[in-house]
Amino acid sequence: MPFWLALLRWPSFWARLRRLQRRKPCPALPVPPAPAAPPDDGQWTAPAKNHANTRYSELDEIDTGNVARLTVAFTFSTGVNRGQESAPLVVGGTM
Repeated sequence: MPFWLALLRWPSFWARLRRLQRRKPCPALPVPPAPAAPPDDGQWTAPAKNHANTRYSELDEIDTGNVARLTVAFTFSTGVNRGQESAPLVVGGTM
């Protein structure tokens, strides 16, 4: 007899399945704990924005109407020929 068929005949399998079905459903979207995602204050003090790694800003200066007009504001050479990619940090209004 295949293992999965034997498992279906096992009474405790059905009891465990009924217990799982009685649990509360999970929320649709995960919500980070409050300390991990504080209110947006315009600061970007970590590479992924906050400890929850949301990479999301509530600031609304850039939207679908003006995103096409964005241009490079500055560049900085680190002397590495292959390129260097990193997230900019904004602390106290300074990038």
